[in-house]
Amino acid sequence: MKMEKLIESAGLTLAATVVLISMAASFFLEHTPTKQEEAVKASSAINVFEEFRQERERVRQLETVQLTALMNDEGADQDIRLEAYRMLAELTRFMEQEATMEGILKMRGHADCVVTVHESSVNVVIYEGSGGKNEAAFILDLALRETGQAAGNVKILEV
Repeated sequence: MKMEKLIESAGLTLAATVVLISMAASFFLEHTPTKQEEAVKASSAINVFEEFRQERERVRQLETVQLTALMNDEGADQDIRLEAYRMLAELTRFMEQEATMEGILKMRGHADCVVTVHESSVNVVIYEGSGGKNEAAFILDLALRETGQAAGNVKILEV
């Protein structure tokens, strides 16, 4: 029964994460500006990035509350509480990696960017035209170094 509670909570957390990623991918893929939109593109892209970060934060807060509640549930099985602790530690690690990479990319001159890190993927979304082959190589190296992911798990997207 208690394992079912953890699985249900983990399923909700995973479902929320999948929905967030799907929403972001759809939003970024559908937003393809024309030449006439170039004048407002920078501010629009920054707003898109900010909206994504706010939604990511909202989902992360929900996940954190759910996992913390499981960890603190004295009636829950010890294995469930330990798994909730492990999942929260992993989520915290992902958040730290995202913040580190976003900060480095901004210091490197990217107007804005969003990084998402998951168990087997890293997505780096940057403003179109802010990169090149050398910049893509730098971003890939940064992602590999910060996350320990395999190169095939890292995606760099320009919007």
